[in-house]
Amino acid sequence: MKILFIYPNAQGYGRIPLGLSVLMTLLIEKGHDVELFDTTFILTAANNDNLIREKAGVAIPVDTSDIYDPHSAEEVDNLLRVKIKLFKPELVGISIVEDNYQYADRLLSVIRQIEPKITIIAGGTTPTVAPEIIIKNPNIDYLIKGEAEEALVEFCEKMENKLPVEDTPNLWYLNNGQVKSNPIRSFVNMGELPPQNLDLWDERHYTKVYDGRIYQTGYFELSRGCTQKCTYCVNETYQRVLEDSGKYTRKKSIKSMINEIKLLKNKFNYELIFFCDDNFMYMNPTRITEFVSAWKKEINLPFWINTTIESLNPKRLAFLKEANCIGIGIGVESGSEWLRQNILGRRLTNKAILKGFKMIHDAGIRTTGNTMLGFPGEYEGDIYETFKYIKKLNPDSTDVSFVAPYIGTPIHEICKNLGYLETWDKPGFEGMVKDISYRQYSTINSPLVSHEKIIKLYYSFMDHVVGKKPIPAKYKNKFPGADDTAPPRGNLSIEVANAMYNTGTSGVRSIVKKIAA
Repeated sequence: MKILFIYPNAQGYGRIPLGLSVLMTLLIEKGHDVELFDTTFILTAANNDNLIREKAGVAIPVDTSDIYDPHSAEEVDNLLRVKIKLFKPELVGISIVEDNYQYADRLLSVIRQIEPKITIIAGGTTPTVAPEIIIKNPNIDYLIKGEAEEALVEFCEKMENKLPVEDTPNLWYLNNGQVKSNPIRSFVNMGELPPQNLDLWDERHYTKVYDGRIYQTGYFELSRGCTQKCTYCVNETYQRVLEDSGKYTRKKSIKSMINEIKLLKNKFNYELIFFCDDNFMYMNPTRITEFVSAWKKEINLPFWINTTIESLNPKRLAFLKEANCIGIGIGVESGSEWLRQNILGRRLTNKAILKGFKMIHDAGIRTTGNTMLGFPGEYEGDIYETFKYIKKLNPDSTDVSFVAPYIGTPIHEICKNLGYLETWDKPGFEGMVKDISYRQYSTINSPLVSHEKIIKLYYSFMDHVVGKKPIPAKYKNKFPGADDTAPPRGNLSIEVANAMYNTGTSGVRSIVKKIAA
C-alpha cells in the first residue's frame, strides 16, 4: 500500500522526530511503499528557533542558512500537490503537536482539495491528549490515541486487505457525526522495535548547533515516559489518559540501543548523540554500569542528555563523565521556589538545584539550565528571582522560553478557567489556544505581567543574568512570597494555586493545601 507521511515543521528546527521515524520504519519493514513530505528546510530561510534564542542571548550565533531552500507557503502547497499527484498515496499519515497543528491543517486542506477520497490518519501528542477535539477536524478521517506503532501497522494491514478498520485498538473516528473510540492497547515493547530506517529523511536533519559549533548528530531514545507530574507538561496528562496501557515509564535494553546506534553512526558519520529521553538517568546502578561499559566499547562518541536533579549523585556523574557525556539539560523553570512548588508541581527547592548544579560542574560536565517565563500566578518579581537565581547557579548555558499552555495540561485548564487564554471555537480546534508559541511571545494573558513587559524581560534575560542590565532596586532583595517561608503572596497568585489544587492532577496538593486553607 502507498503511504505518504507528512512532517509539518514550520519552524525549520532540524531534528528527526523519533516517533514518526519509527512508524515509517515499521511500515517499510511490512512491505508498504512509504514516502515522506518534510517541510523543515523548504518553508523557512533558517532555523527560526535558533534565531530567537540567539536574539535572546542564550545561544552562540552560528550561521546555518546555507542548508535552507526557502519557499513561500503557497509554493510549498504546490510542491505537496505535485507529490500527491505523482505518488498517488492511498493513505496519508501526519504527526501533530500543537505548535505545528495550524500548519498541518493547512497542508491537509491542500490534500482534501485535490484528492478528497484519500484517507487521512493523525497521531502524535495532541491527538493523544485531546482526541475528542482533533477528530472533529474535517480534514482528518481517523486518529490514533497513544502509541501508534502496533495500532498503525494493524490499521494499514486491514486497509490494504480491504477489511474494516474501525475495530483497531487506539482508533478514534466519527460515525454519522458521533465520536467513536476503541480501547487502548498495551504499550509497545521497546525491545521489539527495529533500528530506525532513516533513508527517507533529509541528511540536513543531522546538522546540530551545540555550544557554538556544528555537529553531525544522531537522535535516539533509551527510555520513554517520565515520573514527574509537572503542570505545564503533557507527561502529566499521559500518565492519566494512558493508564490502561500499562506502566508509563519503560526502557529499551542497553544492547538494543547500542546495536541501533552502531548501525547508523558510521553510515551518517555521527559526531554527537542526543538522547531524547525525558529523564535519561532514571535507571538503577546495574543498568548504569552496563550502559557505560557498552558505550565506551561499542560507540565511544560524546553524548548529551536531559535528566532531573533527583536522578544524580557524584558517583552517577562520574560514570557519565567516563562515558563521555558532554552536556546535561536540567529543568530549573523558575527561581521562585514558591511558584515552582505551588504552580508548576515541582517540589525541588532552590538549595537542592544549586547543590545539583555544583555536582555536575565538579564532575566536569557542561550544564544547561532550562527556564520559562509567563506562568499564571507569576509576578514580575518572580521573574527577577529567576534572573538572580540563574546567575547564582552559573550554568554553562541557559535556555529560556515562554510557558506554552498546551491543551490537556493542568496549566491550560487553569488558564482557560481563569480567562487567561484566547481560544478557537472552530471544529477540530475547540478550546485550543490561538497561535500558541513558546519562543516568539507569551500566549497567556496574565493580569500580573503585560505582554509587552514579558517580551521585554525575555529579550533582556541574559543581560540581567550577566549584569549588563541592573536588577531594579525594588527587586534586589528577595521578592515577598518567592519561597515557601516568605510572607503570603498576592491574591491573584493564590487564586491560581487554589485552582491548581482543585484540579486534583498537579501533584502539588499536599503543598497547596496549607495555602488554600
